[in-house]
Amino acid sequence: MIIQKLVTDLLRRSHEKKRGLNTGCNERSGHSSGGVILRIVIISATLLLIGITVVFLLKNFRNREEINGRKAMSISEYGLLQAMQKLNEQPGWRDGFNHIRFEDGWYSVTLKDEYSGDTLFLKVESNGQIGSIVDQRTVTLRRIVTGTDTIWNHF
Repeated sequence: MIIQKLVTDLLRRSHEKKRGLNTGCNERSGHSSGGVILRIVIISATLLLIGITVVFLLKNFRNREEINGRKAMSISEYGLLQAMQKLNEQPGWRDGFNHIRFEDGWYSVTLKDEYSGDTLFLKVESNGQIGSIVDQRTVTLRRIVTGTDTIWNHF
């Protein structure tokens, strides 16, 4: 808004000078008392400062998003680890975890049985979120029954 006003003022003075009106002139020297060159330098410096600020803010935003992406992945993997430990203790466990807070974010884990012929597979899906960044990790396990033991192997 200020820049637009300054440019409009400069154009108006230029037109007045061409028509001989020159109302803002110093009577002795005939030069404009407003300092057109000074105004152009100030406008240029302001635009440069705005440009540098925008670049700095965008770089910080991108760095923050990269950090949050890594944190979301870590949170998702932690949720997967918790689910694998629970399955090790209770092979029939299927409740999962819903919106468990961890560090600066949260994770949720779902478990789903899938059959292929007579083989049981278990799909374990963990979602980790921090801020607006979500990361998902999935592991598929195959059930092996040996005698009275049930073992889940990574498939």
